[in-house]
Amino acid sequence: MKTARLNFNGCETISDIHKKIKKALNFPEHYGENLDALWDCLWMESDVQFLTVVGIENISKNLKSTVDAIINIFEKAKQETQNSNLPFDYEII
Repeated sequence: MKTARLNFNGCETISDIHKKIKKALNFPEHYGENLDALWDCLWMESDVQFLTVVGIENISKNLKSTVDAIINIFEKAKQETQNSNLPFDYEII
């Protein structure tokens, strides 16, 4: 099982968040750095099956809604892949 770690520490902008996602999940250069692109790349570009997410508690209040939306995408991906041969799961620590 391929695992990855997504560390939100040090993120000050939405772009910072997406750059860390891109790096952690090994997304391609054309990753669009938005929620639709995150969903698409989770399905088509990533082979990560387990993602550990850290640093959420350090996200500024103005980025909280973006991070909440990202976690919702991770949850949706988890639910929709649980019976597949490449399930996705994550944990927040």
